[in-house]
Amino acid sequence: MINYLFCYTIALLKTIFANKLTSAEIEISLISMELTLQAIRRIIKRAGAKRISDQAVKELARVLEERAKAMLVESKRLSEHAGRRTVMKQDIKMARKTTEKR
Repeated sequence: MINYLFCYTIALLKTIFANKLTSAEIEISLISMELTLQAIRRIIKRAGAKRISDQAVKELARVLEERAKAMLVESKRLSEHAGRRTVMKQDIKMARKTTEKR
């Protein structure tokens, strides 16, 4: 499941840096790029669940989006702190560590 979150975060980062978005625009970008409920349902099924309620799918989507947003903002901050405009793999890894502590 972490791989899906990682891929989703990378897609969001590409969008943000390609368009040089502000924090307010990041919010709008996150809303427009949300994962489909069917994709979330597939993730849960791959994890081994036989049956999944719609509420469970919606809650996981909300949690994934919230965590992706936190990682996204933190990785961008880390790359800027390092004097780079490009978010690197180590920024994502460090952002993951810092956001998991919260």
